[in-house]
Amino acid sequence: MLSDCEPEILKTANQSEIRSRRFLPVTLDYRGVGQSGPLVTEKVCCAENWKDLNAVFSYIKNRFPRKRIYCIGHSLGGGMLLKYLTCDGTLLDGAVCVR
Repeated sequence: MLSDCEPEILKTANQSEIRSRRFLPVTLDYRGVGQSGPLVTEKVCCAENWKDLNAVFSYIKNRFPRKRIYCIGHSLGGGMLLKYLTCDGTLLDGAVCVR
């Protein structure tokens, strides 16, 4: 799930629902936000960070090679997801962008 403004409680509620349907939810904290860790470059959260998605999806593919990957993007996360889909998108089996 990709979003820049979704309250933590909503993420948790969505993850519980997703888990009940036998999916393994993964959330991405943008650079410098949440539990993303220390910044290693001067660049912080921006729409250009869509390039980070390939690393996330590659990690999931390597860790769970038989699993399909679906992504939900919201707000800035939706924009990042759309950019990823138009420039690459090869690691995803499905994607939804919501407003």
